[in-house]
Amino acid sequence: PDRNPVVRRAEPPSREERHPVPAAETRGTVDQLSAIAMLIRVVGRTGRCDGEVRVYDARQVTDFRVRSVGVERFQDGQALRCLVETRIVAGARLDRDPVEAARPQPVTAWIASPGPGLPPVPLRIELTSRWWGGVTATLTGAERLP
Repeated sequence: PDRNPVVRRAEPPSREERHPVPAAETRGTVDQLSAIAMLIRVVGRTGRCDGEVRVYDARQVTDFRVRSVGVERFQDGQALRCLVETRIVAGARLDRDPVEAARPQPVTAWIASPGPGLPPVPLRIELTSRWWGGVTATLTGAERLP
């Protein structure tokens, strides 16, 4: 109710040691799924993906900044191309260089309705992972549930 998250248990438990996350840094944060839902709602309402949100996943706090880059041809139609910049602000792993941990990470998302009567969702997401290199996630199907 006061927009201050309380971590009762994190599953799976964190295996790496991290810098502490001050309570002040978590105030007003949302979880990752809520952040995606907020983005989808904004795109559905405005046709753009501009905004900021602070995310807390029980381990670290990350700032997300999103901006529209334009509409592009995508598969059989068009999609809004959004650039997302993520930046860890608290809770980075102790074994990582703090300058590297704070460096913004770019993500590109293409958002559109996957079919008639369906809301806009990320159809494709591309990012560069610090651990795995390039990562691409592509939506392969969607349907409206009764």
